[in-house]
Amino acid sequence: MRLVITGRQRDKLLLRFLGYPDCPSISVSPAEISVAVSLEGQFIDYLLCLDMSSPVMKGKQVFCDSCKPEDRVLYPSLDAYWRGHQFEAFGEWIASSIAPAKWLGIYRNWAELTMDEPKGDELIKAIQLR
Repeated sequence: MRLVITGRQRDKLLLRFLGYPDCPSISVSPAEISVAVSLEGQFIDYLLCLDMSSPVMKGKQVFCDSCKPEDRVLYPSLDAYWRGHQFEAFGEWIASSIAPAKWLGIYRNWAELTMDEPKGDELIKAIQLR
């Protein structure tokens, strides 16, 4: 799955999945990696939001302050932290969530990726992903 840069805003890169509809959109900034669903300019929901604002230096190592102490991984550098704690998590989400999904269901207050065509009373729009 490939990503395409669609724009830049101050400290943020905007991307989308190549070959997919414009919705969902991806944002990468110093604070987070997020995959958002909007419809006609109205934000609906995040499919993913990885907080990147909490790296802490401890000696020469870096860890995520948002993680539970028992779950913290120590990284040898800030680059290793970004790669291991954030971008690999984003890649895992792509592989497990959006890559296998066939549909994006947009409802009144949420959005979801599904294998089957979305249905329901609160469904606003169903978008076939592939």
